[in-house]
Amino acid sequence: MLSHVLLLLVCSLSAHGAQLRAVTEHFPPFSFKTENGYDGFSIAFFKQVAERLDMELKVEMMPWARAYHIASTQPDTLIFSMARTAERETQFLWLEPFASNQVSLFGRKSQHYPGFKQWTDAQFYRVGVIRDSATAHIMTSHDAFSTRNNLVEVENIAQLTGLLELDRVDVISLSESMLHQLQEHEIRLLQHLVTFDELTFYGAFHPDSDPQLVEGVASAMRNFLGTEAYQNLVLRYFPNKQGYATHTPEQH
Repeated sequence: MLSHVLLLLVCSLSAHGAQLRAVTEHFPPFSFKTENGYDGFSIAFFKQVAERLDMELKVEMMPWARAYHIASTQPDTLIFSMARTAERETQFLWLEPFASNQVSLFGRKSQHYPGFKQWTDAQFYRVGVIRDSATAHIMTSHDAFSTRNNLVEVENIAQLTGLLELDRVDVISLSESMLHQLQEHEIRLLQHLVTFDELTFYGAFHPDSDPQLVEGVASAMRNFLGTEAYQNLVLRYFPNKQGYATHTPEQH
């Protein structure tokens, strides 16, 4: 059941028309393209949110760096699934957390990494990361990586594993969901070094976005999170509940 406040917000959002524009990346199982359109936990989640506002979710899928640029420069555009970092904090209006994903650092199985016990030890190696990813932002905000001299930023996972295979980087950053996208020969190449972080995912808007639109989406998210329908969505995409999608009402 929709709250009275949410019903009022639905009425006020009629000026935005029927569509909620969103940008994201190919990031299974959170967002990916199928023969029939787009699918994934995050897309299904925000479709439910949009329906609560009598809006249609209009998804545009593209490389993360481009999606990030659009959302950071164009008001009224939703971006997901994005980790909340210190560098990003003031660049966006943040919505509710709705999922999580563990990120680790991996090396080449044929290479030795003596003394590699924590993620900052990566400063002594060439490190590959996705451009404008949370990992890239966290690393460059640390003194050990402030010069970016040993950080190689690329556009996609295939480029990451390709650089590692060609010995152009020593370490790469991969999330659990990224591992599911790798080919068998790519997985055989890897050795796990350390867990980097457990990233919580958010939706976000440009700071100049319409306050009613932002509050409408935030209110619809709060209305959906913690419901049986949300739990069913988690089970649909994460039947083993492997920690990708977790949320409890207390996090509101």
